[in-house]
Amino acid sequence: MLRILLAAVVMAILAASCSAGPAPGEDIIAFDPARTEVRQLEGHWKVVCGDLWLLDFGDREAQARQALRIIRHYGLNQQCFVGSPARILSYYLVSGQAPVGPCEGEDAIAFDPARCEVRLIGGHWKVVQGDLWLIDFTREVDARQALQMIQRYEFNYMCFVGRPDPRMTYFRRGGPPAAPAPATPPPAGATARLRVTVVEGARAPAVRPVVTVRHAEDAAVTPVSLNENPAEFPLRPGPYLVSAHVGSSPETPQHRVTVAPTGVTEHTINTATGTLELTLTAGGRPFPRGPVIQLRAGGAIVAAVSESPARFQAAEGTYLVRVQLDGGQVFEIPDVRIGAGEVLRRTVDVPSGRMIVTVTGGGYAPGSGRFPMVEVRQGDRMVTALADNPARFYVLAGEYTVAVREGDRLVRPQSVTLRAGDEQAVTITVAP
Repeated sequence: MLRILLAAVVMAILAASCSAGPAPGEDIIAFDPARTEVRQLEGHWKVVCGDLWLLDFGDREAQARQALRIIRHYGLNQQCFVGSPARILSYYLVSGQAPVGPCEGEDAIAFDPARCEVRLIGGHWKVVQGDLWLIDFTREVDARQALQMIQRYEFNYMCFVGRPDPRMTYFRRGGPPAAPAPATPPPAGATARLRVTVVEGARAPAVRPVVTVRHAEDAAVTPVSLNENPAEFPLRPGPYLVSAHVGSSPETPQHRVTVAPTGVTEHTINTATGTLELTLTAGGRPFPRGPVIQLRAGGAIVAAVSESPARFQAAEGTYLVRVQLDGGQVFEIPDVRIGAGEVLRRTVDVPSGRMIVTVTGGGYAPGSGRFPMVEVRQGDRMVTALADNPARFYVLAGEYTVAVREGDRLVRPQSVTLRAGDEQAVTITVAP
């Protein structure tokens, strides 16, 4: 309640600074990116604007600073929400307009807004593009609001800070390559430099690490993070704590480094991380975009992506890779070993295929505006369902029954044998 009241006050004060007011029905909080900063409050690293809490990153300071860099890069000044009364999805605008990117080091998934649609899949309403699942909702009204938002602003990238559990999600439109970020002005009295090189294993340079430097004794000195390798910091001489973070790996322990009064102090951090590049096929054919590919360890998700090839940077160790298909079907790849400083490239065939189900008769036809509920079942268990015509399913190879659901009965069930790599067209004709 306090956060809502604070948001309302800030919105009223700052609304005059926005060149475009909120569109009807949009839930928007205005803020000033120039006044936005990272603070540690109640033990959590937060992105705040005055008394307004925009984002909470818990103990992830580097990610909070990355979010602040993104806000300032794009000039984001409106935080928007889908869902009421519960706010389910956030997006950001620049005075009523879509931010245009990219931003260096961005974690982004490309999609085509014109091909996006709302589907009911496995009991959840999803915004999808073909086999790519973008957003998951419980209520249809929220999914359709999200689709309307995407198409209104012509967003074609969904971006994240801190996957697999992102604390910031935002959308943008594609644009020309971003100009290099302006150099951070050196702190007052800086006479020396600290150059930090991040390696994986023996000597392989890490890709896109986030390096954070904190003063070891003066808490009033603002920590600084750079997404460069090597990362060079202009500093005052003295003791500092240096750490690094690569991909999905945890932040390294802090290294105490004394920066000399003159010249460049060199320091190297070994993150002991490696890279997995995983390409999926189905019956030897390229796998379509869209399955959720999880990297897991000890029963927990370390990272997740929705594209193939999938690329993971993670700490050295042995992992389980889980591929999630329609209806929650999973295919697991056990004992995937990522070595420090190594790039493991694997191609794995997932025994799966596609069914395209078209329903005709009874007022149904593609393009008619009537969407039958098509169910895919194995025995007495429903695997997945979709209200679309044609309805497209990507499932594991096997024996299935496909039918149209009308109330409490299944209409015109058909048996389908799906083999790995198959693309089967099924037509169900419903009696008038």
